[in-house]
Amino acid sequence: MGAFGISEFTYSFSFLFEQTRANWGNLKAVPILPSLIDEGNEISENSGWDACLQLKTGIDFYYQFKISNYLSYPTASYFHEGPGDGPYYRIKLPNKGEYLQHRALRKLAQRKLNTYYVAPKFPPKLYTSDQVEKINFLNRIFLHRQVTEYSRLIPISQCRDIEGDDAKKKQHHIIYRSGHRAALKSESTDYIDKVISGKQMKEFYESHKREWIEINDKFIINLFYDISEIIEKTYNPQNVLKMNNGKNKFELLEFDPSTANKKDTILRLSQILMVFFDSVLVLAGSSV
Repeated sequence: MGAFGISEFTYSFSFLFEQTRANWGNLKAVPILPSLIDEGNEISENSGWDACLQLKTGIDFYYQFKISNYLSYPTASYFHEGPGDGPYYRIKLPNKGEYLQHRALRKLAQRKLNTYYVAPKFPPKLYTSDQVEKINFLNRIFLHRQVTEYSRLIPISQCRDIEGDDAKKKQHHIIYRSGHRAALKSESTDYIDKVISGKQMKEFYESHKREWIEINDKFIINLFYDISEIIEKTYNPQNVLKMNNGKNKFELLEFDPSTANKKDTILRLSQILMVFFDSVLVLAGSSV
């Protein structure tokens, strides 16, 4: 058993960077990374990525990154439990606030079906290697643009809610094995179909092509109001923790996209998604 030993930030950066460099012809996947918020809570003029402004048509995706453990010993909790049997990868869902983060993502996924946990599926032997070997492996697959290949996308729309008495019981995990469905595990098992392998990313994005629409001001404004509505229905403003600058997180919603330019709106939206959902917005589509 062992955690892989790299941070979620390192893994997510490697995955997202690789997406922007993928050679898929006219198909582009563009992560919208949140800019830093200065003391005045203003968006820096030079922050964020402008590539999103080049997409003509596309669709929105939402990714929350997790680092998996690999459990290989027979006494591991789910070693003999399906789907499948034997060693498995495991994601631990944070139980702070009775799984508030997962419940918030579930609310997001009900409106935005393309919402996913993204986690690595690195070679099993690497999980018991020393840190130098792990970093060397990550550097090697990063330079060869293979991080996506070693990743799995787990649709949150197919994960059940964790609430009420269920949230107070046993720790909840998501597990997955080669050749089998994923599952949300606690005292029961809930199967998750259609886990996406990173090797299928091009086909995955292209399968949504019929849903692409023009990424114009209207698209961005509607997206902002959609996300704001989900937040208002999910969180109690009185119980939301403050940001590092001491301000209430809900102050991020005090923004009028109808009077702002497209770049500032989408950067603010990326900040909101990171603060409330710990997720990254990715637009996938075409610039022609």
